[in-house]
Amino acid sequence: MIYKGYELIRAINDKQIKEGTKIRVKRGNLYITTIECEDEGLKWDTGKFNTSLLCSDEISFEIEETIDIQKLEYIDELENGVMGTYVSKDKKAVNSLIKAVKQLDRLMKEL
Repeated sequence: MIYKGYELIRAINDKQIKEGTKIRVKRGNLYITTIECEDEGLKWDTGKFNTSLLCSDEISFEIEETIDIQKLEYIDELENGVMGTYVSKDKKAVNSLIKAVKQLDRLMKEL
């Protein structure tokens, strides 16, 4: 999701953005910094922030989407008819990939 400054502040105030969410500050195609939603405010990694960026048309704020890897579902477990769109070979390949990603995630957490 991409926000302009006033939209970002409204989304934080309306609690649409969760605590701890990482937000990338972007000018055109260049990322300036990353900020974090904390205590209904913004925590800046750099420590300083030019508040005029919140009013700038050139600046956008992009929410970094995160995926809980351990919540990925195997194709057999998916509901609402999605199964019918997969061929058996593809199902096996996707399930193998999900299993491998979950194993890597567990290993990384142990390090």
